Amino acid sequence: MPGLLIDDHGSPRERELLDRALVRLQGSPTAKRLEARRRRLGPAVVAFAVLPGSAAVPGDKTFGHVSTAPEGMSVRIDESLKVSSHAFIETLAHELYGHALIFPESKKAGADIGLLMENEGFSLAAGHLIALELKAPTNPDVLIDALTESPRAYYAERLFTQSPDRLELSRSEAADPRGAVMARQGELARRRRSLAVRGRDMAVWKWQLDHLERFHGLDPRSVRDLRESVEVWKSTMIPSQRALLDKAEPHMKECLRWFDAEPEGREYTARMAAVSSHPYALGLEAEWAALGRRIAALSAAAPAEPPAPAKREAAPAVKQLDWPDVERLASIDRAKHPEHWTYAPEAETPIPWLLK
Repeated sequence: MPGLLIDDHGSPRERELLDRALVRLQGSPTAKRLEARRRRLGPAVVAFAVLPGSAAVPGDKTFGHVSTAPEGMSVRIDESLKVSSHAFIETLAHELYGHALIFPESKKAGADIGLLMENEGFSLAAGHLIALELKAPTNPDVLIDALTESPRAYYAERLFTQSPDRLELSRSEAADPRGAVMARQGELARRRRSLAVRGRDMAVWKWQLDHLERFHGLDPRSVRDLRESVEVWKSTMIPSQRALLDKAEPHMKECLRWFDAEPEGREYTARMAAVSSHPYALGLEAEWAALGRRIAALSAAAPAEPPAPAKREAAPAVKQLDWPDVERLASIDRAKHPEHWTYAPEAETPIPWLLK
């Protein structure tokens, strides 16, 4: 294709895979529009490469990488995608019509957008939307879910869930990097408190289930999903989120020191303040939000997944209760047997006595 070069490393199979993918991309209205812009910036070289940390497993992150090369922008896709088509199109579109477009475009415009959240946000949205338009496989991503809600929701989700040790600012934050980091310190403290409350809630909910099962005949099979949810939060979600906060906290302190003490830090804050009001950054932010709205519209219009074939079961499946169901049962027991329940300083809800 004009303006798109393939480095096949002498492999006919690599050339065929990449050529077919590049042609397929042009079936997407979004890709076609972005390719017209990208082509005006010069050629791009597309190739497979070994990229450490990649995985071609559905639901896991698949990686690509963009850099500059003598021939133009270099787009590399992890070679694991040669044997797994899952998210290949999405990853290629993310790199080619995200980073490989906006890096040279912003440089030409005089806007340094490399450390803005909109850089990754735009690329993520472009890749996902193009894959949806082509009905190609996509990777589930909480950031995409957040973006379809609003850019503000995306910022909140990305703040501590992605690369917490990098100083990645939103365009509006870039106007005052020091103030932004101080605000994040406040948000970090709030999230720590929220995690502590969530941990206490998990303990209380588990105690409620134990009590209702042991003394009031609650069928354990009816709360299997709830117990799994509690266990996932206790064993995975809370520890992983706490680890991200632990990693982010010292980095924020170092950023504040760097802003004040180092010439590079003062230069950085001045550069970011300039880009925050740059017309290119403002336009990119608006275009990115539009991509999110388009993703939301396509996702809402997509046909529902066909139901899985029914499996034969020896006995009918037990209806799963939800937390309001459990709270209703607990409220009934509290009214009838207040002696079963107490309040503890570390919990905001009554805790049942686990009578032996």
